[in-house]
Amino acid sequence: MLVFFGAAIYGINLFYNSNYFKVKEIDIEGNDHYADQELMAYVSMYKGSNIFEIDKKEVEEGLLSQFYWLKEADLRKIFPNSINIIVSERRPHIIAYFAGDYFLLDREGVVLEKIGKERALQMDRICLVKNALTYSPEPGDKVAQKNALSCGDIFLAMDNDLKDYFKEARLEKTGEIVFIAHDNRKVVFGTSEDISQKLGILKELLREEITYTKIDLNNFEIPVIN
Repeated sequence: MLVFFGAAIYGINLFYNSNYFKVKEIDIEGNDHYADQELMAYVSMYKGSNIFEIDKKEVEEGLLSQFYWLKEADLRKIFPNSINIIVSERRPHIIAYFAGDYFLLDREGVVLEKIGKERALQMDRICLVKNALTYSPEPGDKVAQKNALSCGDIFLAMDNDLKDYFKEARLEKTGEIVFIAHDNRKVVFGTSEDISQKLGILKELLREEITYTKIDLNNFEIPVIN
């Protein structure tokens, strides 16, 4: 019995450590910003490893810490010898300006990267926000205050005509959200509450071609026009 038991343990151990369970293939899905080669360079070290001994959480957390554009990573073991990694990436929500630099931030306020002015101006379908930062952040930092991110929410709710009408958003010292037109006229949104109503009133006022330097939509039912 002892011999049989020992032989069984030896056989199981031999099978466990055989090439049958060594990872031969790693697939990555869901990446757009990062090329396959970039992510594969990080996980290729796991090729040849025993699939049972690969720490799922360690790999996932390692990817998220190394690649700031990744929001989620899910490693799936496909027995006997394959790994599938499904990732989801963050999307730029606003461009925050500080001291001559431009930073891409996602909807959670995570800094994705610093970009040049030319690229920032080309990304005209992402809201440029001034006074959102008080220091120069590093990629991976989570910095944005709620109102800064709300500027992106308001901008996303605008139709293309309104997006083209404004050049940037700003946060006042009071915390109010103000959008600046290309001719430097101002539209005060206050907060991101009642976005659709405020945008509807604004469209009506602009359609009437009113003369103004500032439109205050804090109380959208009674807008103040100066």
